[in-house]
Amino acid sequence: MGEVPFSGANTRQYIALSKAKFIYSKGALFYMALIKYKAELDQKNYKTRANKVKRKIYLKNIKKVSFQISHHRTFPAVVRSRSKSLTEIDRYKRSIC
Repeated sequence: MGEVPFSGANTRQYIALSKAKFIYSKGALFYMALIKYKAELDQKNYKTRANKVKRKIYLKNIKKVSFQISHHRTFPAVVRSRSKSLTEIDRYKRSIC
């Protein structure tokens, strides 16, 4: 096969000579790069969506626990205040379960 010449007429001649084999034309290289880029983009979007779903579930659970804490009469009013960190809410959640 040899090296691929990238001057105009030589490139066309090379492509014409090697139709039966894999052609290293500029178009083929472009489409290979495009396919690779699309695959990477899909992977990134999948991770983003997965993280978004995890975040949504986590926030939903926190809202649920916050609601339980605020409506739990025997729980001390200090922890019910909004200034408390999530770690205290998590500790309380674990103690209930």
